Amino acid sequence: MVIRFNEQALIGFRVYGPGEMVELPDETVAQLIRDGVAVEVEPIREATSPVVKHARRATKRGGGREIGSP
Repeated sequence: MVIRFNEQALIGFRVYGPGEMVELPDETVAQLIRDGVAVEVEPIREATSPVVKHARRATKRGGGREIGSP
C-alpha cells in the first residue's frame, strides 16, 4: 500500500520525512494511519510512451552538404 508521511518517522533503519511517498506492507501502513503519522494515497502511474517500430537514424543526409552552401 502506498502512503504519504505527515511527519517524520523512523521505520527500521530508515528515516522518512514529511511529504515522502513510499510503499510499505499493509500491517505497517495500518498502524501508521491509525497513529496519524501517514495517509493513504493512490499509487503513482508513470507515464509511458508508445513503442517506436521504425526509428530514423540520427545521421546526416544529403552527402554532407550544409544548409546555405551553394
